[in-house]
Amino acid sequence: EVIRNVLPPNYVNEQRQLKSGQPLHICYHGTPTHIKDFDFLTRTLIKLKKEYNDCIACHFFGFAPSPSIETMPGMYIHPFEPNYVKSLERIKNIGIDIGLAPLLNNDFNRSKSSIKYLEYTYAGGIGVYSDVLPYRAIQGGFLVKNIRSSWESCLRKLIENPDLIEQEYQKALHFTQEHFSFELECD
Repeated sequence: EVIRNVLPPNYVNEQRQLKSGQPLHICYHGTPTHIKDFDFLTRTLIKLKKEYNDCIACHFFGFAPSPSIETMPGMYIHPFEPNYVKSLERIKNIGIDIGLAPLLNNDFNRSKSSIKYLEYTYAGGIGVYSDVLPYRAIQGGFLVKNIRSSWESCLRKLIENPDLIEQEYQKALHFTQEHFSFELECD
């Protein structure tokens, strides 16, 4: 029997609120093994950061997707944290608004779980996910094709409409509490 992914109830960031006058925090949480999954998105994030400047801050937990990102203002590289609970606390503590979960559509990635959905929701953000099997059953957040223009369009919509982030977060929070709660797995 396979036990589904869940996170402890005390991890949920129910105090989430948009910070007026503060940048939106866009986050990627992963390891360097996902560099190929992330590769197509790097230029899009650089473009959006230049265009929206101080309105967004990008955080990369676990790896830097490109040397050019490491030197850009408002692009933050956080070293890999091998302790999973501590790594989740780090993304929760920065107050993420948008989490990124690009995955190439291949056999390996189709067999993955929707763990990024849980991580980002419980940290207080919503996700933009590749439209691949692990994420197709979720509610709250956005599924996009692995095309740069699709990701750019979705991210622009969120940056320009932060209320949409809150609406989607509430959907995701409700869905995770109903379908991925620790209590459900313990019964």
